[in-house]
Amino acid sequence: MRKSTIAIGIAAALSAPAFVAHDAVAATGKNTRTSKAAGPVHSANRFAYPRHVQPNGSTVLYSQTAGTYTSGPVSSNSLSTDDFDSFGADDFTVTDAAGWTVSGFNFPVTFANGEPDDGTTYDVDVYADASGKPDDGTAPLCSANGVAGTLDASSTALSIALPATCSLPPGHYWVTLQGNVDFGISNNQMYWSAFSPATLPGSIAQWKNPGGGYEIGCTSWTALDSCGDFTDTSFGFEVVGAVGAGDACPADGICLSVTLGTDTSAGACGTADSLDVTVGDQVNFCYTVENRTAQPLDYHSLGDNIDGEFFRLINQPLAAGASYQYNRVVTAGATRTHTATWTAQDVPPGYAATVVTGGPAVTDRLFCDGFDAAACGGGFIDISGTGTALDLWNDGAEAVTMPFSFNFYGNTSNQICIANNGFILFGTASCPLGGYYDNLPLPTADLPVPLIAPLWDDFDSTSGGVFHATQGTAPNRKFIVEWHQRAHYDGASNTDTATFEVVFDEATGTLSFHYLDVAYTAIGAVEGGDPANCDDGICATIGLQADSTLASPFSFNQASIGDGTGIEWNARAPAIFTASDTVTVNVGAPDIQVAPTSIAATVPADGSATTLLDIANVGDRDLQWTIGASSPTAHFPIGPRYVATTRARGERLTGAVHPEGPHARRQATPRRAQPQPLGGAAVPAYAFSLQSSTEGNWVSFDATAPGTLNLLASVDELSFSGEFVADDFSKEYFIAYPSGDLKTVDTASGAIATIGPTGLDYRPRDLAWDFTTNTLFGTVMDGGVGSDLYKYDLATGTPTRVGAISGIGASGYSLVMGLAVDSNGLMYGVEIASSSLVAIDKTTGAATTIGALGVSARFSQSLSFDPETGTLYLLEGQSNSLYTVDPATGEATLIGAVGGEADAQVAAFAIAIGHGPCAQLQDLPWLSIAPAGGTTLPDGTDPVTLTLDGAGLADGEVRDGTLCVRSNDPDRSLVRIPVRMNVGAPSPAR
Repeated sequence: MRKSTIAIGIAAALSAPAFVAHDAVAATGKNTRTSKAAGPVHSANRFAYPRHVQPNGSTVLYSQTAGTYTSGPVSSNSLSTDDFDSFGADDFTVTDAAGWTVSGFNFPVTFANGEPDDGTTYDVDVYADASGKPDDGTAPLCSANGVAGTLDASSTALSIALPATCSLPPGHYWVTLQGNVDFGISNNQMYWSAFSPATLPGSIAQWKNPGGGYEIGCTSWTALDSCGDFTDTSFGFEVVGAVGAGDACPADGICLSVTLGTDTSAGACGTADSLDVTVGDQVNFCYTVENRTAQPLDYHSLGDNIDGEFFRLINQPLAAGASYQYNRVVTAGATRTHTATWTAQDVPPGYAATVVTGGPAVTDRLFCDGFDAAACGGGFIDISGTGTALDLWNDGAEAVTMPFSFNFYGNTSNQICIANNGFILFGTASCPLGGYYDNLPLPTADLPVPLIAPLWDDFDSTSGGVFHATQGTAPNRKFIVEWHQRAHYDGASNTDTATFEVVFDEATGTLSFHYLDVAYTAIGAVEGGDPANCDDGICATIGLQADSTLASPFSFNQASIGDGTGIEWNARAPAIFTASDTVTVNVGAPDIQVAPTSIAATVPADGSATTLLDIANVGDRDLQWTIGASSPTAHFPIGPRYVATTRARGERLTGAVHPEGPHARRQATPRRAQPQPLGGAAVPAYAFSLQSSTEGNWVSFDATAPGTLNLLASVDELSFSGEFVADDFSKEYFIAYPSGDLKTVDTASGAIATIGPTGLDYRPRDLAWDFTTNTLFGTVMDGGVGSDLYKYDLATGTPTRVGAISGIGASGYSLVMGLAVDSNGLMYGVEIASSSLVAIDKTTGAATTIGALGVSARFSQSLSFDPETGTLYLLEGQSNSLYTVDPATGEATLIGAVGGEADAQVAAFAIAIGHGPCAQLQDLPWLSIAPAGGTTLPDGTDPVTLTLDGAGLADGEVRDGTLCVRSNDPDRSLVRIPVRMNVGAPSPAR
């Protein structure tokens, strides 16, 4: 095997390394022997994968991960010490007949020093199987060697995208991993986190140390649990990519060409494979797909390794020999190489349902439901005594990883979410809250991911249990999920229960439902109108769903099954073709440096003095800067911006209360605790948590860790808007909903005080305080088709309309919800029809688009700046998630969920941090500057002349101020320069 042999991944939290050297290794030659490294140190740490490789719409084809990792074998290329070079390897199986196009891997890792050395790179290789071990005597099938990778903040989540996608046909493969760290110099090593799953998903993981430095043997590939004192059998990892394989432009397939340009007009298609742009520029990605087959391909999916899935199975006719162009406009934020994969097929995936009994298959749904005397069987496999029990509560769910990947509606994954209420969500490791107790007809838009519903109904947890098990050996395994003797809600009233199951068949790729006992009662059912008798599916939804437009319904609230029956789901077999192409966007940025960092000068009474302030640009793009007040349009991008609407045809967006869905029932009772002040928070924030349509809680939390909300007060009114005024954090201003009254809430006691009516009723949304003009602004709905900018009188609540927020949105529709003003006096908003960040002229309401957020924005959004750091935060009300937002590009980055299940929607978000000492020039009459702004070219410097005037001042007087240099440097948009003028003799230093 080559020295460079693997990398990739997203990582796990394992604080203790597996092999730690007793003594530091001297910086000697590569072949120097060193003392034996110690054996493994075991640790149990919880870990949840972030998605670095595919942040949105991620396609994880195979996942082999654990909530707890118990060891971490070293997997490092030790650079200066060959004896300690080591390799880990684990296997996976490509299960789809069309093969996989692999774009990356995710791994849990840790480092001996807690983090990698500067410049650490990683290697990854994929090999064919050779009798249960990697076939590294032949060339690797996929490689990423000496690549930088992406680590999370804890240095435990490593991700690497392959430099070129790798096509793997069906079969058995091994992935190997190494971190290139210099053990001999830094004493650092990388460890690949391992665990022992209850059911081994494939072969036992392998490990080797060819140089024998660890003196435990295993100089060639050896089972992990046979090396040293390791007992674990599997490494953690994920395979990321798309279903389908093939070269870029086969003679009988599809060909994809991706090009770049900056012309965002309709139909424009650039010609560049690599494009140099500035942070904030919009780049037009042009995708052209050509059908080289002899058949029409009318269903298409597209995604890439950076931004995930753009669309899935859209119906776009593409005749044999024809081409189709798709454009996507992206606001540039960082240099990235995008590998896009296009999938085209003749028909969409789908399933045919066949009812089965103990004998031959039949297609009559009523054959075995009690209308005749036929014997029933259905092939039920009881695992209640042998399977793994899930501790599912009423309306609960738990994520489970199957030992093999399965293709469902063209989506390949081994991650499922098993819900107590008789269904499975496919392709997700994140189970939604609330349980979806109220079954709906298929298709439905209320489900977040694909659905497998053998008997979707409202089940309790008072009897029986839910189990899963694997039977058979690869490649002929069956994964079974059984709901055993589950009673309908409310379980205390129902002793007649139901028993049924789902079977995933690895060999055939088929799904089947089996019903042992589906005669059960629903006495005391409180929602949904279920009858007292739910026999044979009369209270349930049965079927499959890919998304809100693609489903295979079997029945809804119908008597369609019976005891001993089953349903076999046979997948339609579309002809699938894939192709990939890679482009690179090189993003540059200005980089400001200001010298000196502070100014002190002495002037005579009635005299003056001058000094210079140098504005330097050490970046690679033009630096635009101002000193003092900013123009209200200083943040407007140059040229028009394009952002596609996310609003569905006919959809009405109101930014109102999050509608109650099937997951909203039986919420926890709001806490009635004593008010808790917020202390010790890194970024203190306040907000309003809706508990129902008429009541809510005022809460505080740390914006860097938003999961825990501290209760201030519970009130019988709602609010979507909140803001602090003039750096007074003793009270938050808000507008009550639906009365429209301007009020305050005391942040210590929770007491509410009314200022006065606005007369705007339910229409006001977010508030924003402008520190530079001492004005409270707000956005107000305009008939549900647009929004206006208002300002409010703090003494009376009287509103004054500034103007319509115009110039943004799609098809004349724009609705701005979130609103915030930065320390420069520049106003930003969130437009929810396009889910984008917009710049607003606070003097007129005119606006322009900055860029797409990259996350869906619905209902009331809340924006707030941390004026100390210039960080813009977004509280997204649909999912109760907190993000940071790049003001230059609009790109949102997730921090985490806000609150918990009881918090139906969180809004009125405001950060309690002061704006600092920036002065406006009109407040410093003794100081003048020239010029007050300009553009500095890369590697250039522009001097600014400061004139300090002592006119009318006496000896010994002192004047202090802070100049603020504002610029388009994305990392340092505000530079503060303290200025002191001494009149006559210098005053003592501050």
